[in-house]
Amino acid sequence: MDQTQILVAFGYISALLCTLCLHPAACRRISKHIKGEGLSQLFGAADTFLQHLQTVEAALEEGEGSSVGFTARFTTVLEAVKKQDV
Repeated sequence: MDQTQILVAFGYISALLCTLCLHPAACRRISKHIKGEGLSQLFGAADTFLQHLQTVEAALEEGEGSSVGFTARFTTVLEAVKKQDV
C-alpha cells in the first residue's frame, strides 16, 4: 500500500474522531484512549490533513470548478472541538 493512501486514510480517521468529539461523552472517551498527549495529537493530525485538503481543493478550483464543502465544514468542526473543555 502506498504511503499516500495510508496518510489519507489516517487523515479521514482523524476527521471522524474530531467530529465525534463534538459529543462531550465521546470526546472524553476518545481522549482517554489516545496514548501520549491525548487530543493534542488528534488535533495536530487533523490540522495536517486539513492543510492537505485545502491544497487539493485549491488545485481543483483552478482546474474544473469549486469543490468547496467538506474542507469548510471540517474547519468549523475542528475549531469547535478545540474550544471545548474535555
